[in-house]
Amino acid sequence: MKITVLSKMFNEEALLPFFLSHYSYADEILINLDEGTNDRSVEIIQQYSQAKIIWSKSTGKVNDRILIEELNVIASKSDADWLILVDSDELLFPQNFADPRETLEKADGNVIYSIPWQIYRHKTEADLDSTKPAIFQRRHGDPNRTIGFNTVYLKPNIIKPEIKICWYPGNHTFVPNEKAVRSSVVFDGAHWVAVDINISIHRRITRARERHSDENLKAGWGGQNFDITEEQIRADYELHKNDPQLF
Repeated sequence: MKITVLSKMFNEEALLPFFLSHYSYADEILINLDEGTNDRSVEIIQQYSQAKIIWSKSTGKVNDRILIEELNVIASKSDADWLILVDSDELLFPQNFADPRETLEKADGNVIYSIPWQIYRHKTEADLDSTKPAIFQRRHGDPNRTIGFNTVYLKPNIIKPEIKICWYPGNHTFVPNEKAVRSSVVFDGAHWVAVDINISIHRRITRARERHSDENLKAGWGGQNFDITEEQIRADYELHKNDPQLF
């Protein structure tokens, strides 16, 4: 069985070591990398034998329609048995930390949904260490996954490529597909929304807020970062520093 992980990225040197380590069980990791990337992302990706860069043309702005169109084409050409489409801050895992390969081998259907928790750095947690497994370095956060805005992170993002799925921007939903059969299997996950204050400020302001295309702004894609400020990010960390342990 072949497992492929697919992700779009731009200047992700801070998260890439954790992302690549977490998904190292995959046979193939495809990084659709914005050609405007100018940090250490390429160097880090090249350290993993199963990781491959697929360059994405850069306009200097984020356009989620163009991005998902590229990812849909890549996914449709994949020869994997299962393909996992995730953002760089999404670390998915089977319920009860079952083995991912065994879980996918036994899974029914051809579309698996994941529902991650929103993860925040707890006051007791040490700085991130890329030499250690990622998932257990940040175990606290918002326990709510089923009410309000958090529900948008329920995603049909583990699929059998043979069904030729076409996701909409953000890959929260997909174009109706008569071949799609929802699996009874569900993956948990950790959405690393606020695991390190400096990473959050860089990703949400420098990488996101300042790079949105006009089309993104009109459509509301990535709206959580349109007007975000450093003060708001820091306040969010303070608000969640005592969140409960989730796993």
